[in-house]
Amino acid sequence: CRFLLVVVMAKQKVSVELFLDGVWTDIVTDDDVFADEAISITRGDSAEGSATRPCIITFKLDNANDKYRTSNPMSPLYGKAGVNTPVRIGIDGVIRAIAEITSWSCSQSRDFRQTPRRGKAWTTVEANGILFRLGQWTQKVESTMTKGIRSFGSNLMGGWPLEDPVGTAVTTNIADGGKLGTVSPEVTFGDAEAPGGSGSSAKIGTDGQLYGQFKRTAVSGYQITFAMKLPSFPSTSADVKVFEWRDTMGRMWSWAIDDSAFILVVTESDGTILATTSVSNASAPPTYWVRHRVKVTTSGGITTYDMAWYLEGSTVTFGTSGNFASASSGSLVDWQINQGLHNNGAWYTGVFGVNTTATDVFNSGVLADFNGHPGETAGDRWERILGDLNIITATNGTNSLSTPMGPQPVATLGELMKDIRDTEDGVVFDSRTVLQPVLSLRNFRFNQTAVVLDVLDDPSVFVTLPTEVTDDLDIHNIVTVNNRSGGDLTVEDNTSPMGTLDPPDGKGEYRQSVDVNIDDPETQLEQHATYWLRKGTVN
Repeated sequence: CRFLLVVVMAKQKVSVELFLDGVWTDIVTDDDVFADEAISITRGDSAEGSATRPCIITFKLDNANDKYRTSNPMSPLYGKAGVNTPVRIGIDGVIRAIAEITSWSCSQSRDFRQTPRRGKAWTTVEANGILFRLGQWTQKVESTMTKGIRSFGSNLMGGWPLEDPVGTAVTTNIADGGKLGTVSPEVTFGDAEAPGGSGSSAKIGTDGQLYGQFKRTAVSGYQITFAMKLPSFPSTSADVKVFEWRDTMGRMWSWAIDDSAFILVVTESDGTILATTSVSNASAPPTYWVRHRVKVTTSGGITTYDMAWYLEGSTVTFGTSGNFASASSGSLVDWQINQGLHNNGAWYTGVFGVNTTATDVFNSGVLADFNGHPGETAGDRWERILGDLNIITATNGTNSLSTPMGPQPVATLGELMKDIRDTEDGVVFDSRTVLQPVLSLRNFRFNQTAVVLDVLDDPSVFVTLPTEVTDDLDIHNIVTVNNRSGGDLTVEDNTSPMGTLDPPDGKGEYRQSVDVNIDDPETQLEQHATYWLRKGTVN
């Protein structure tokens, strides 16, 4: 049941302000706003499942002197007003809406003449909240894994996310001034198999190889890391070198795998083996996504290497160390993923190296980026994503009480905002007073104190009877909740007066499908399905 309350108000002071030359300027005082034309303000979110809806403001301006044709070089607004000029509407000194002007549409009546004055000329102005502009971004927000790689800034010697699209002939290096990686024909990009924080991966074929070069820098240590997943567990005890890199000392470092261990072999340029370390891979089975890291430092003529590995979604990292006599750790030169037995059908992503050992590449933030931040609440995700993009925002409600979400997908900003809103059943809208998007969480929406509005106590207000619409748009008595990363659950109300029984015992079948992105389907699917069912069967 819906109500439209029509209120006839006493005369009020309306302001229409444009932000010109750094100052809010009220154009109502210039008598430029048609008083006989409505100023329309539409605010609020749209129905669940649809895109977020921006605030919309429309009004008409008197354009008899061609002042509001923004392309007119004789206009005092020329060069000052145009697309995305901020505008705000106030009533009795209270700001009711703020938006950016997206359209200045000039027109006139057929009999219009400027001198002597006859007819009418006008400019129809349409403005949209910042959600409109953000919703037009078609470029996808980069993956959280790539964001984590970028976090090393000037210390990044090379970074190859390996998230390139299908058909890529060279692979992107996101380090400043970095060289592109080379690709053999037997490598397929854009594979959907990827860790939670990555959009895609590179799949290695029978003769597939990848190669990249680092920026040369003089350092006292470095770290190198890559993530991989094997299609099947190695069936042989013979170790196979899957990933290798060289340093400026001429040494070759080889990461190998056999049926029970990770092995690191360091070889001198003349073929002399300097060190070999073998450790069980039971803590991180290579048939899952595992990120590997080697940190190299030198002190007192001894070069130490710290091996570490991290299983996607784990709460701990594992590792060991070894050393050999050397006066220098050297610097990274290049890396390669080899063709071979274990790499046939293997997936790789996120290769990068840094010229610092002060900040571990296995720090909690970068590992969370690798995982895609599963378990992050809807409120925290909203603030993190928009904060990373330098977009000022606000959240109503308590973030810690909002829905724990699954991994962040690689999608446009508009799609990510919708993903958060729909999973939380929040409301996304433009702020009324400042140019920023707002998310109202479910716990904020459902914990409001009821307010009685007795407008009859005010003699300046006359209230008509409400216009009431009773319909079935909000009835949903069979609800299926689908989780982005897998899992679905259907629930039904077949007993209540709003249930699936035929009238008059019920309302008949009304089906609804809800797409969410939750962290723990085993427990959250039932909670979400029950919530949406109850929401759809409230009488």
